[in-house]
Amino acid sequence: MLPRTFLPAGCLILAMIAGWAARQAESPSAEAKQAAEPEAAAPATGAPPMPAALEPDAIRFWLADHLIDATPGQMEDIAARLLAIPDVNARSWCGLFSCWFEKDAATAWTFASVKPDLRSIALEEWAALDPAAARAAIDSASMDDWRALVGGAVRRDVEETFRLLDKALADGIEVKSFYQEGLGLENRHFAELASRDPEAATLWVERLGIASKDIAGALLWGRLKKDPAAAREWLNKQEDRVEILKDLASVAARTNSYSPAVVDFIAEFMPPGNARIEALQALLSGLAWRDPEFAAKEAARVIPDPSVRADMIAGIASRIADSEFNKAWSLLESLGPSVQWSLRTSIPGVELQAGSDSGALSPPIHYLSGFFGPQRNTPANVKDYLLLRLIESDQDEAIRLMEGIPAAQFLDEGKSAILLWMERSPEEAVRWLAGKLGTEDGYTSREAWNQIEFKLRGFNPLERAALIKTLPPGSVRTELVTQRAMEMADDDPLAALEYARKTDTAEQPVVWAYLSWSQSDPSIALKHLSEDPDAPVAAWSAVTGSVIDDFPDEVTHALLTLPISAGRDAAIAKILEWPDDVDPVKTVTLALALGDAGKRKNAFEMALSRVSLDQHLVRDPATAETLRNQLEEAAQLSEAERQQFLERINLEFTTTP
Repeated sequence: MLPRTFLPAGCLILAMIAGWAARQAESPSAEAKQAAEPEAAAPATGAPPMPAALEPDAIRFWLADHLIDATPGQMEDIAARLLAIPDVNARSWCGLFSCWFEKDAATAWTFASVKPDLRSIALEEWAALDPAAARAAIDSASMDDWRALVGGAVRRDVEETFRLLDKALADGIEVKSFYQEGLGLENRHFAELASRDPEAATLWVERLGIASKDIAGALLWGRLKKDPAAAREWLNKQEDRVEILKDLASVAARTNSYSPAVVDFIAEFMPPGNARIEALQALLSGLAWRDPEFAAKEAARVIPDPSVRADMIAGIASRIADSEFNKAWSLLESLGPSVQWSLRTSIPGVELQAGSDSGALSPPIHYLSGFFGPQRNTPANVKDYLLLRLIESDQDEAIRLMEGIPAAQFLDEGKSAILLWMERSPEEAVRWLAGKLGTEDGYTSREAWNQIEFKLRGFNPLERAALIKTLPPGSVRTELVTQRAMEMADDDPLAALEYARKTDTAEQPVVWAYLSWSQSDPSIALKHLSEDPDAPVAAWSAVTGSVIDDFPDEVTHALLTLPISAGRDAAIAKILEWPDDVDPVKTVTLALALGDAGKRKNAFEMALSRVSLDQHLVRDPATAETLRNQLEEAAQLSEAERQQFLERINLEFTTTP
């Protein structure tokens, strides 16, 4: 028997295939093939001639071209000719029967009913057109006949399908297998039956042995369409209401039709939480393909949390981005800056793939479900992706949109586009970015700024120096000055410091010049730092953190000989963050040297605790004596503070071995 397939009934489907076939026939290969194939002589009845040798797919296209206008008699001749061709596939016979049964059902059935390979195909196509007539034509239906009748009827009329199932039961047919085998019976058909007769739908679920958890949502959807009050009453009697409502959302979303009533029902009955959010999003995501603006309005109506709503709208924008850019951008622009990075639930996402060496993100766009994917579709991510796609094809329009993004948000929303622009036209893009960001701190978006920094390092020293002169003050100019100062520090640290101070007012270039110097000559760099009255506090921390591993004694000695200052305190605090590099007893000395009383007390407690954890030190009377001497020598302590610290030392060292 030929394999069965489910196709829409009627000759209209053949008209669509005919159009495709006509376009295909215009290609040179199709013309060459047609010229090579001899045509059979037309039968006496006037049936259109059919080429003698056709591939299976070509047969379907030939049928699509000729069956629509064929007379019933010509169809009989075409059917006879098809029988003589080996390996005609089921789809060709479906096309033939869908037209033939519309025009002359009696002759079509007479032809097919006695041919085992064609009987079920023909019967299904007939049932798809007229289920009652198809059933009436059979005196004693076999199991295969009933399968074909149900498979066709379900494409035509739900109620007639279940009437046929009733008759099959009366004939002693085991109908449970019909649902298990597919036959086109889906949850939406039970939902449709429930919208007309809820009790009949429930009865058939039981008869077909369908598990309640697999069908309850469909039954609820049907009940809700028929009588919302009765649906509420029915739902309140069910045990697992949340799962039923989730299934309701899934069934409704798959039907490709949106119902505000279903959304309101779910919002009313499901408790707040991720399950409700995901159910609402499932419904709205289907609507987003057809009417994104209405979907966004519905999201605003039924999702009260602004960050969750932002997730939903970002998902909608990502879905329509390729076909309706302006609508997608408008939806994202409607969101406030506070939710641009919201990401709360499992929603369809945009997978942004790493692209060129620039670090830019490149197409294609993908839709994901769940919490997975290299990037998720926060509103900012979707904007970033849209701008990247736009700047590839329309740079002027992309720049116009980027100019409208606030500087504080730009690296979140425009990083991929600016990186691509920097790759194409480096100096032009850098000048624009410098004006855009101004003094806005690039470090607010660390990952994006790292990529910008990497791109800026692509300029050679001469290009960088020339470019700096053309830029306004701000974070981009400061970054370029910093890179230039670091390069100079390798050869002439003093010249690098002078350049950094003269060329930019920010501390960053000076800090990094000192840092570069300390990595090549730490003792001289630290000495110069201690003699520099204008050295930034941050430079102390940077230099100390850089050299403490290799020169712990030299660094601590140098710091303890310096007068109290904010810079010295910053350097000491940096050492105390990583005390393993320094002798424990010396960390107490450093803690006592801090100028700020509050920080000094906290640091002393932590340093002394570290000493007490060392069993060798805590049992050594000499250690206690050293600490008491350090306490006496700490001139900046008040007497009350000195006494308090002394009591703490005595307490730690009262136990002797």
